[in-house]
Formats: sequence, structure tokens, C-alpha cells
Amino acid sequence: RLGAGSTEAFSPDGAWAISITAQESPQIVLLPTSVGEPRALSREGMDPISADFLPDGKEIVYTATQSGQGMRLYLRDVAGGKSRALTPEGYSMYRGTISPDGKSVVVRGPDRKAYLYPLAGGEPRALPGLDVNHRPARFSTDGKWLYVQEDQTIPMKFDRYEMATGRLEPWKELMVADAAGLNSISRAVVTPDGKTYAYSYLRVLS
Repeated sequence: RLGAGSTEAFSPDGAWAISITAQESPQIVLLPTSVGEPRALSREGMDPISADFLPDGKEIVYTATQSGQGMRLYLRDVAGGKSRALTPEGYSMYRGTISPDGKSVVVRGPDRKAYLYPLAGGEPRALPGLDVNHRPARFSTDGKWLYVQEDQTIPMKFDRYEMATGRLEPWKELMVADAAGLNSISRAVVTPDGKTYAYSYLRVLS
């Protein structure tokens, strides 16, 4: 057991896990995976929702809300310092979708469509061909492809989205061996090399 809260991501070196505490005032906590003490990051009046490490492991990007404001993305150094707002209100990040070069992240915009948002500043780039039922899940190791889950499908359909062209192609269909009582297949995760994936599902037997 690493600690309390929901695990969001692991650092690139595997030494830390990001946890968001399930409290009235949620907080980002870095949990050591071996030896060491947990490190709680200052809340700064924000309620974090999801978070992930940049590839260098020195910064994190997270979605959060503040009192009287909508969701937006923030960037902060894990060693200290204040968070910096990356987006206007209405944007949230898809977990696991920071690009391999650490320059951008896939977000859901106010219109619920997917965009590629530059972390250094600038305008988001629309991802044509993806609609509100597509849930980006992970970049391929080389950044050329984006693995995309189709929501509310049984079997669960997974596609690959070619970043350069916007081409969407079928990749895999995920289905449980015993479909008795199967209600839904929820969020899936995939490794950047596309060789391993995991998913959870809900079965109702009563």
C-alpha cells in the first residue's frame, strides 16, 4: 500500500506516484514507491481532478478548479514554486496524453472535442476526425499515433489516430471472456508500445 487517495500516474523513473486525496479539500500528494516520505504539494486554493508527470519528471500538469471558476490546466514544479495556468476555463486533460516530447497534451475543450494544447503557450490545435465519443488514452512511443477509446461500446473499440494526417483506424476490440451480466467496459489504459493494455468492467448478476 502506497498511501491514501486515487493513483493518477507514475513518474518516468518509477520512483513516485501521484495521488489525489479523496477529502473535502483534495490535494496532490507524491507517494514514494520504495523508501521515502510522502510529499504533499500546496493546494493554492485549488481542487485537483487529475494529474500527470512531464517526461522529465520535474513538472506535473494537472486539471483543477478554483472557487467560482471552471476547470483549467495548470503546470507546476514538483520541487516547489507556484502553479501556472496553462489554459482558459473549460479545458481538462485526458489522462496519459502528454506527448512523448513533453511539449503538448491532449485536452477536452469547452465544446467537449479533443485538442492538442501546447504547454509553452499558444492556440490549441483541433484534432479533426475525433468526436465527443472518442476518449484519447495514450500516445505511441514515437508520438506518431494516439490510442483512442470509443465510449459506450461493447466490445470496447480501440482505434489509432495518426497525428500527422488525422486518419483514424481500428486497432483492437476488447471483450471479456464471459459476457454474462456484462453492463459496461470502462476506461482502458495502454502502454506506449501498444503491447500491453488493461481495462475494467461492470458485471451485474442479480
